Amino acid sequence: MFSSFATRLAARSSFSLIRSSSSAFSQPRILSSVSLSRSYFTTPRVLLPATASTAKKPAATKKTSAKKPAQKAVAKKKPVKKTAAKKKPAAKKRVTKKPVKPKSKFDKSVLTPPKRPMNSYMLFTREKLSTVDLKNKSLQEMAQTLKGISALWRELPDTSKQVYREKHQEAMEQWRKDYEKWYLNLPDGAMSEIKKKRKAKGLPAISRPKDYPKKAASPFIYYTLDVRRQNPNLSLFETSKVAGEQWKKLSDSEKQPYVDESRRQSEKFAVELEQYKKANA
Repeated sequence: MFSSFATRLAARSSFSLIRSSSSAFSQPRILSSVSLSRSYFTTPRVLLPATASTAKKPAATKKTSAKKPAQKAVAKKKPVKKTAAKKKPAAKKRVTKKPVKPKSKFDKSVLTPPKRPMNSYMLFTREKLSTVDLKNKSLQEMAQTLKGISALWRELPDTSKQVYREKHQEAMEQWRKDYEKWYLNLPDGAMSEIKKKRKAKGLPAISRPKDYPKKAASPFIYYTLDVRRQNPNLSLFETSKVAGEQWKKLSDSEKQPYVDESRRQSEKFAVELEQYKKANA
């Protein structure tokens, strides 16, 4: 429609131009306000409504979508309650049983040897401390006090020190008598118990009293002494190891000399012990 309208408009414009051109040659051209205002070139453009020019688009055909098969409703699973993991029972603490000390067969006073007396310096220190009030003193004050006593002992002349030395000698003589008496009166089996207890505490072994007869050794000890004499270059450990290996290989007849030596020493010890007891009764 719009193209046919444009064609007619163009035809009319060309026709008017022909007429105006032919009249121009026949008569003079007179310009008027009407002709200027009514010219086709001044005619305002007529705009057609947009709805008339636009062709209606065919309605879009609705696509018929194939119906999907209805899905079966899936039954919702019931939430499964998580069973809490069972806590492992706490491991029982191992109770370390304290070793039960075997009850002694003997009284404590029987197993305890007499205490050694103080030396001369300790006697002097005890004497000086007896004149000092120690109840309200601190550790530092005690240390200063002992330091002062030590200085006094160093400045003490030998004649004054000799008094404390004589006191120590007298106390030692009495202690030896008491110790020998205690040692001789030990019941059977008491010495072995004393040795075990002192070893457990890290204390030195009980020494024999002075002039106390020496006990007889076992046959194996006499054999070890024999191996030691034959191999002086071996250490004590090596001697014991060699003697132990060879002793197992000896026959009874080869061991007999050492058994006899042990018996002779035992008889000798019994005689000397009786003499010692009589002398120190």
